[in-house]
Amino acid sequence: MVKRIKQAVILLSGGLDSTVVLSECDKLGFEIHAMAFDYGQRHKLELKFARWQANYFRCKSFKIFK
Repeated sequence: MVKRIKQAVILLSGGLDSTVVLSECDKLGFEIHAMAFDYGQRHKLELKFARWQANYFRCKSFKIFK
């Protein structure tokens, strides 16, 4: 019997909503793969927060797409 791993892909914005989703998936034991988009936003701090969140919650992977 093969054990299935619960996985989640989460789009991180660095804001409250995506942080709550990330936290809940972590609590539920999901293997988390996170991503963010650099669309030229004025506040690059959003991407810094997204990276910090991915590190804090030990995401399996994190990538910023341009």
